[in-house]
Amino acid sequence: MRTEEILTAACEFRAARTEGGWSHEDITLAITSSDGFDAAQAHALEPIAGDDIEGACERLRLLAVATTTPVEMTFNGIVVRASPSSTLGELIEAWRQNLDAAQAIYRDSPEGIRQEAERVARAELARTETRECMESLRGYPKLTPNVVIRWIRDIAPHADHIESGYPAKEVAALLTGEGYIDNDKVGNPAVKDWTDHAAAGRWLIGQVINMANAGMSPHPMLAGWAEKWLETPPEGSI
Repeated sequence: MRTEEILTAACEFRAARTEGGWSHEDITLAITSSDGFDAAQAHALEPIAGDDIEGACERLRLLAVATTTPVEMTFNGIVVRASPSSTLGELIEAWRQNLDAAQAIYRDSPEGIRQEAERVARAELARTETRECMESLRGYPKLTPNVVIRWIRDIAPHADHIESGYPAKEVAALLTGEGYIDNDKVGNPAVKDWTDHAAAGRWLIGQVINMANAGMSPHPMLAGWAEKWLETPPEGSI
């Protein structure tokens, strides 16, 4: 029987005991009652898909107690070792410390330094583009559909970055103040078929307002829709 199946059975056994603690004998019985268990080979644990670190460490601790031997597992690339006397808190803390150490080593490596430089550059580009697009939007005396949709095309690829500083509440206020409507034209057949240029434009702007009201920036995909709208003459279809 595979180690993870044995430990799953043990956890189910434990869950059924809702009152008080349980003894070494209880744990051993739960784990070793399955045919095919070999304590001499149960020295490692394979985390199960969906495990979080707490659940995996608890199953590792159970295996160490039941076999009375040191055991180990690799969780998200980080090795954790348990002895029969290890506590759940000690195992979780050991994993976190090992993770921090591995991350520090990677950050100081040539690849880590290169990736951090790229991350900083992407964040700076997102902040710059978002700031310039917002300055442009604030500067127009009239926010016509053409103006707003050009703005969507330009800002959507950048505002989605976590460090962009996109001012969602301000965007919602600016656009609704010009008479645009949250989720406008949703379900309109002419928009679905892209046969009504004006309605499609209202729909695009309404999507931006809807996202802004939820505290989100325009989805990057909207940049493509905006570009198509701008390239299509009012009497045409997309």
